[in-house]
Amino acid sequence: MNSRRDACAEHELNALFEEYRALYSLATVRLGALDRRVPVTVGTLACALSGLDVVSRDAQLILLLGVPLALIWFVRATVNHARSFEDVLRRIEQIERRVNEIVGKPALRFQSCHPSRNTQVGGRTSRETISAVLAGSAVLLAAAAFRMHREMLLPRTLEPAYLGILGLVGVLVIVEGIRLRRYRYEPPAEIELSETV
Repeated sequence: MNSRRDACAEHELNALFEEYRALYSLATVRLGALDRRVPVTVGTLACALSGLDVVSRDAQLILLLGVPLALIWFVRATVNHARSFEDVLRRIEQIERRVNEIVGKPALRFQSCHPSRNTQVGGRTSRETISAVLAGSAVLLAAAAFRMHREMLLPRTLEPAYLGILGLVGVLVIVEGIRLRRYRYEPPAEIELSETV
């Protein structure tokens, strides 16, 4: 009976280690995606705003309406990457705990003992990325408001409506940040296996 239990434990360990390797590869992809999002997207949106002087008045209006709307997509996609990164980290932590339980000693500990575990969704990298995204969003929204007013692209009577749109975008950006802070990984339900092994 002991040899059967050892064989089952060995199979489980092999499967766990394979998932562990795959998850670390996915974590690397998510981390890279988070690191690249801020400079590329904020740079693109900032270039769109700074290039207003070289495009027609109609194009300026389209850009000043389009950039804030693109900002919503950018923030939501970044928050989704941070949540996915959190999911990967928590699953890695579960695997470490299970492996340690099977072998009877702390063999794997990096995620399960990490200082930012359970304190910030997606760890420090996600926190810093989201902070940069929120700060960049505020700057871009302020720049859009300033440029719209300075260029007088809309009649003064419509400026409050534009500021309302920017305000709504700002609220949606903040809501995404709050949703991320409240996010908690929910492990998948255990799968019942038959005793055919």
